[in-house]
Amino acid sequence: MWQTGILILYLIHHAHTTSHSRCPALNRSVRCESYPKFDQCQTDTNCHGGKVCCPQKCGKECITPTLPIGNRPGCPVCLGTQAGTECPLCAHFQNLCNADTECKPGQVCCYNPSCGTWCNNKEPVNKPGQCPPNLPGLICPLFVRPGDCINDGSCPGKQKCCRQGCSSGCVDPEPRCGDRPPHTCAISCPFGYALDENNCPNFCKCNTGCAGNVLPKPFINCGSGQQTCPSRYQCTIPPEGGSGVCCPYECPQVKCSKPCPYGFVIDANGCQTCQCEPRCGAVCAISCPFGNVLDENNCPICECKTGCAGNVKPKPLTSCGAGQQRCPLQYQCNTPPLGGSGVCCPYELKCGPVCAVICFFGNVLDEKGCPTCACKTGCAGNVKPLSSVKCGTGGQKCPSRYQCNSPPHGYPGVCCPYETKPTPDKCPRDTYPRSRCYVRRSCKNDSSCRGNKKCCKQGCQYKCVAPVY
Repeated sequence: MWQTGILILYLIHHAHTTSHSRCPALNRSVRCESYPKFDQCQTDTNCHGGKVCCPQKCGKECITPTLPIGNRPGCPVCLGTQAGTECPLCAHFQNLCNADTECKPGQVCCYNPSCGTWCNNKEPVNKPGQCPPNLPGLICPLFVRPGDCINDGSCPGKQKCCRQGCSSGCVDPEPRCGDRPPHTCAISCPFGYALDENNCPNFCKCNTGCAGNVLPKPFINCGSGQQTCPSRYQCTIPPEGGSGVCCPYECPQVKCSKPCPYGFVIDANGCQTCQCEPRCGAVCAISCPFGNVLDENNCPICECKTGCAGNVKPKPLTSCGAGQQRCPLQYQCNTPPLGGSGVCCPYELKCGPVCAVICFFGNVLDEKGCPTCACKTGCAGNVKPLSSVKCGTGGQKCPSRYQCNSPPHGYPGVCCPYETKPTPDKCPRDTYPRSRCYVRRSCKNDSSCRGNKKCCKQGCQYKCVAPVY
């Protein structure tokens, strides 16, 4: 009785269904010349001769469908009055395609009056294996959902399209192990037989006992009263007991709450933990005057820098610096940052040996920054000083508009033109700006002052004071 009621609901549903996917496309640029519009039909039941009710430019008309209802190559014959695996009666109508071009290569667009349109393989695909048994004694209603597949070609991988409950779906097949010839070599396998491509036991091959059937560590038996598995291995015991095998350790899946910029700590079994690796590990306790050599992560290692560019070796058995020996020609003295004895390093590459001339103010450098055989004059811009005057300690005084520049080692100085110092700072405020006292000068201009001091008027005299900014 209930099946009759469901059939009536299906007929009502089918009668009010307009299959627009089977209607020809309308040309929106063509307008109806008559007014008002008039519908010749409302549903497909108003049409005859296999025609369907479709919207046209002047209203709904009975039109021959664009997709044939049955007898189409690659499509099952679905008349809407039978229920089967390929032609179920559906309560939900859906349009999954409108033409073959919307389907994958090798598929066609098919139509079921109850379910709508779907893409179906031209040649039904039958994959190896058999469908698992459906629920016994199951009585399905007339209306069932179309399911997730049409045939085996609709399923991924080795899965088959099988009836599951009152619909069809993609499931793993059961092996057809009964069709195999009788096994000839039934060997003893503590961990069971290996499975072939049909998931049937291979009576000539054993499982190793390890995940993924990988090989265990050879020549070791573990378990009660047996050896212990080494690091990064775990003992696996057969289901019925006995000696076990050492399998590679299976790391558990871990989800850490925060990322680690330098990676996670790996434990003794080779598994990731949620502990972060430090920026740089501990450094061995050795004294490195020039610092430690750095690795590719800029972390110090247990090796000292030589103190020379490119970490090349210095001249052996030679110490230079204050109170030490002088480096020979083609070598220069490099001292540690914190002081102490230096090392004699070869002059850095693209600089050659320097000619033996004494330059009190240093050598002129070339465009590569290497010393040449020309000496610096001691004046700004390397301009020439007064040639007839030697100034400084025990020397003469420089004439007006000249200043005395002395070399760093206390040798006689030279008289250079006054340098104009850039002084963006200002003099401090004069506390007696209108004083009428005699003004004395201990400085002439800013160039007369050392460091960053300025020559400023302060009361009754000009003197070198710290500037204000």
